[in-house]
Amino acid sequence: MSEVRRRIREALANLDREGLLEALREALGSGVDVDAIVFEDMSWAMDEIGRRFETGEYFLADLLYAAEIFKEAMRILEPYMARKHSDRRSRGVVVLGTVKGDIHDIGKSLVATLLRLRGFQVIDLGVDVPPEKFVEAAKKHKPLIVGLSALLTTAIPSVRETIAKLREAGVPARIIVGGAALSEKTAKEVGADLYAENAVQAVKIVEKTMRGG
Repeated sequence: MSEVRRRIREALANLDREGLLEALREALGSGVDVDAIVFEDMSWAMDEIGRRFETGEYFLADLLYAAEIFKEAMRILEPYMARKHSDRRSRGVVVLGTVKGDIHDIGKSLVATLLRLRGFQVIDLGVDVPPEKFVEAAKKHKPLIVGLSALLTTAIPSVRETIAKLREAGVPARIIVGGAALSEKTAKEVGADLYAENAVQAVKIVEKTMRGG
């Protein structure tokens, strides 16, 4: 890995806004592959931020600040991604949201960004989303996949309720869940079809599912 890519990872993980923006501009100016920056370096750093939150090193305010830094960085990167993938057609619709009772946006937003960059149409419902809103969006947009995010363990009942409501409404989409509150075991317990440990894995699972895998 190049020195500038290492700096990108460390700056974002350490919430160093100026250091990150400087490293990004240097990397782009020197021809570093934008896909590697987004799907490897930025994703690694966001996972590291989540880990630090789980261990108590970072707090909610840090997560919110990290989300702001990430979005600012993506405003720089997205034009490069758009030029690189200008001929890409929509690969399908995905509905995403953080469930009711949870206001954490960072992981879900990362998944949404990565999916969009891979050519998917993403309907991002935001945070603290009630089950009825998921059902309404699924009926309107007819996605092949609905993604539910939960960082707080107290939001697990909301995940279970949302999945139950989607099933009751006859929504045919496959349901993927992720976030710090969930594991492969709890994903099965709440009735999800798929589970992703992190954002990059979520994208890979969505792509495989869209191909019929």
